Amino acid sequence: MSSKTQRTFLATALAASAAALALPAQAQFINPQASGPYIGVGAGAARLKGDDLPSAPTDRSDTGAKLFAGYNFNQYLGAEVGVINTGKFESSAGSLRGQGTYLDAVGRVPLTGALSATGRLGVFQGKLKDGRSGTEVSDDGTNLKGGLGLQYDITRNHAVGAEWERYRFDGSNGNVNTDLYTVGYKYTF
Repeated sequence: MSSKTQRTFLATALAASAAALALPAQAQFINPQASGPYIGVGAGAARLKGDDLPSAPTDRSDTGAKLFAGYNFNQYLGAEVGVINTGKFESSAGSLRGQGTYLDAVGRVPLTGALSATGRLGVFQGKLKDGRSGTEVSDDGTNLKGGLGLQYDITRNHAVGAEWERYRFDGSNGNVNTDLYTVGYKYTF
């Protein structure tokens, strides 16, 4: 992980931690909503993992984002759909851009008070636009994806979190993995 990506992730994780510590007395008595729909947004650092073209190293860090909606079946398990954009990775030979949609099963394990660990596993339908070869090539594919994170329930309806997710794209020059590190907000109805 580059130092720029590490600094960005560290700053976003510290911001989420500060928000989580801002209301500890109120939040420790929260009874998480057992079931229901939710929506949310996340943004942060994206990190490309793939091969460079010969003599054209690629800048491997950019900003990524996601929008999502889901349903909690109970306080431990839910399902989520979303759209992601992993940013644009530049090189002297062109750029790589990734985007797509996903469907995940999301698990949640309470750790202490209003803090929970989250894990996700699902499928990702992604499109990779590769302009590094001089002509724009677009590849579509469906792959498995996963992720881990932490969630802090500020109130019964409002939560913040930090997550790492791995997205895999089928590229014209082989597979390309992108790690997305986000800090996000979730509203449960």
